[in-house]
Amino acid sequence: MLALLSGFMRRTFPFACFQFTVALFVLAFAPRLAARLQPVTTPTITLIRPVGTNLHITASLPAGFRSVTIESRGTNDIGAWKPRDVRRINGKPARIVFRVAQSSTPQNFRLTTSVTNPLPTKFYRGKKSYPRVRSKASRVQGIFGAETARSGLGDMSALASPGSGLPPVRAVVESDIWKISGNRLYYFNQYRGLQILDISNPDSASLLSTVSLPAAGEQMYVLGNHVVLLARNDCDRTGNGNSELVIINVAASSPVIVARVPVSGSIAESRLVGSALYVASQESYFSFLGGATVVGTGGINDSGTLVSSFDLANPAAPIARGTLRVNGYGNVISATDNFLFVAVQGADATSQVNIIDISSPNGTM
Repeated sequence: MLALLSGFMRRTFPFACFQFTVALFVLAFAPRLAARLQPVTTPTITLIRPVGTNLHITASLPAGFRSVTIESRGTNDIGAWKPRDVRRINGKPARIVFRVAQSSTPQNFRLTTSVTNPLPTKFYRGKKSYPRVRSKASRVQGIFGAETARSGLGDMSALASPGSGLPPVRAVVESDIWKISGNRLYYFNQYRGLQILDISNPDSASLLSTVSLPAAGEQMYVLGNHVVLLARNDCDRTGNGNSELVIINVAASSPVIVARVPVSGSIAESRLVGSALYVASQESYFSFLGGATVVGTGGINDSGTLVSSFDLANPAAPIARGTLRVNGYGNVISATDNFLFVAVQGADATSQVNIIDISSPNGTM
């Protein structure tokens, strides 16, 4: 439209052409220029443009901010916003270009900012990218299984090779409510107990047997001919239910409970490392001014996480190796074959990660 009007004026009023063109330019573009020249007062996304398979998102920030995060979620989504990238800045006005991968669905974007950083600025200036160590999948798979081999771990086969002088790497296993072993499927039904199904013909699976338990749970491990159930009593509202390990011999057609091992507190999480089982349970203590400590009767609430270890080298004769108590609640755990990480939250809403040495194969912590 501007070009048509300018051409018409040039032919009709040649002497006024220049003035008219300048006027049109001012009317059309001056507001945009003025907006850009105005100081930014709030964090603002100023431009989003596709570049290849990415989106380049330009953000302008006024002074006073130390970090900014770009977040996204689907245009029809009412769920949580997902962080896509974060940048650290020095508190001065800044113009930042985020590069994020394009999504297959339309996305909304927003900025979240912070006026502080949890660590000094120099901590964020170090090396941020490292070369990936490519594993020899066939060798790692023999130790850790296919999933670990695909995860990009380095070649650790030397740790388990004869004559290396190093201890063998122990597998780390997370519990589940069902496991398949051979032609059997073991299912820990929290309302009916252990159910064993014959799946030799998956199209017509059949229930072989059931071990009823008056408890609830959803954590189970299969050790050869034995199944380990982590059962908790959800009817106990003190927070210190009578949890236990229930070990069942499933070699015969009729399963038999061969051991019961009490676990203090309400079982929350667990890991099996080699033949050692580590269980995190929640305990609640109530303290009184007189100095006595009573469980579950009122007073000042003091929650703690109890980590218990059990040697299951002989599943029919489990050995309780010991306990460690960590103040706080939350019971988020992870493990390697040498360390158990227990993350808890305290009464002041601060989090803490506790690192426990579990390098002993017999479960000693």
